[in-house]
Amino acid sequence: MSVVSALDFVRVVFAFLFVFLVTPLISEMQTLRRSSGPIQWVPLLICGFIRASLAAEVTCLILGQLRLCLPGIMIFACVGWCVRGLLVEQGIHPSGVDRWGRLWHGLITVLDGDRYSAAQHAFENLRPQWPRIAWKGKLILALGCLLLVAYGRVALHQVSFEQSDNYLRAISLSGLTQGQSWETDPSVALLAPLLPFSGLSAASVIRFTGPILATVFSLLLTFCIWRVWRSTVTALVCLLLFLCVSVFSIHASWELIPGSIACVYWVAAGAIWPDSRKYALLAGLVGFMIAPREWVAIVICGLIVMALYLVARTRTHINRRAASLVANAIFIAVFLFWRVEKAPARVFQYESAARVCEQIGRNFHRNDWLVISPFQELAFTYGQGWHFELSTFVSQFTLDQVSKRTFSFPYESSHVFFFVERRPLALGSLPGDSIASWRYAPASSSDWSAFLYGDPLGRASLQYRAAELLAGYARSHKNISVFYEDNDLVVYHLLRNPAGS
Repeated sequence: MSVVSALDFVRVVFAFLFVFLVTPLISEMQTLRRSSGPIQWVPLLICGFIRASLAAEVTCLILGQLRLCLPGIMIFACVGWCVRGLLVEQGIHPSGVDRWGRLWHGLITVLDGDRYSAAQHAFENLRPQWPRIAWKGKLILALGCLLLVAYGRVALHQVSFEQSDNYLRAISLSGLTQGQSWETDPSVALLAPLLPFSGLSAASVIRFTGPILATVFSLLLTFCIWRVWRSTVTALVCLLLFLCVSVFSIHASWELIPGSIACVYWVAAGAIWPDSRKYALLAGLVGFMIAPREWVAIVICGLIVMALYLVARTRTHINRRAASLVANAIFIAVFLFWRVEKAPARVFQYESAARVCEQIGRNFHRNDWLVISPFQELAFTYGQGWHFELSTFVSQFTLDQVSKRTFSFPYESSHVFFFVERRPLALGSLPGDSIASWRYAPASSSDWSAFLYGDPLGRASLQYRAAELLAGYARSHKNISVFYEDNDLVVYHLLRNPAGS
């Protein structure tokens, strides 16, 4: 783990906290000041998380279709939401707030019953009693931080992805936040506000958001277990159990996939149901928008609601204990299922290739460099530099052509990087395989690109041809050097001078 990776992780965490927790809390300052007794902070935070998620999802989906989901607009929207909350808290109501407030009040009265109206009248103009965090609360926060680090330890050490779809999500997220033509992806729209507030690339946001949402998932289940037992000790034991499962897990990667994101919001719906049916339905709506076909997530929500209802309706001591044990079993089963339901991890890119792309993006000027490599590196260059397919490069030039002293590559970028594999990658193999296990066989290759990248013979011939062309060019030119090399990969650096050589 490098210091840079740790700082990037912290930046994404703070961006997540600001967008999904701080912003909705600031927007509800007036409600907080009207609270008379101790504020129920956990339900309040869950409601804020749900409200911000729905706002981010809907807003970015609409802006993405209009090609207006740009960093400046997202920052303006978040800051404007905070400013509106502060103005309302000071008694300054922007035009239309009262009208929409009455409509919203009527809606939540229907969903949550008359208790909302009664509470609003009882809490009018009273100051809140801001809580002091007891040692048990501080211990829970510490365990939550440890849980976050445990879930993120793979992401801190590993730059490449183990789920092939995450390469496409990183490209989609970059295109969305640059105002380009965008194919609708609800799991990507939710993360768009994190880019401008973290200042990182889309690949880094995708890489670190998975562990953050895994931590949120575990904390929500811990809150459900606390609802059952009403014991802080039980919550602490639950967090320790989740921590042990993560630390001692054989495969501890918590990469982002839409099904897992949907499960987070369906669990949030089950957790907040006893407090607010309105926010439970909103959380379910977010989960449905992200992964509408994930019926298992809906079943998970139903099991959690059933468990909490079972405990709440049981009166006798013995039956309540039995119901509590059943509820705990349901929660642990939900956690273990969510842990193992991910697709098996595969190798789609050498780790060194991803790290070199990240290094190039940090050390060279934006859009002043070009990477020539297979498709996977596009996810780490999109929006920062340029990318060119290695197969196209190999088909464009001959050895005799590049060996001439008068030859120059027709690229406009000042820096060109060629990624050539010394050991052709076994695309889609399991991590740690010593023997290459190829996904495609020569007879089953459906097209030329599948043969060159996925077939053992095709990928080996592609890498050999690229190395041959660059060796021929280096014999007659002095503006190419080795930028990085290891047992698996060599990266050549072509420096173009003003003459274009």
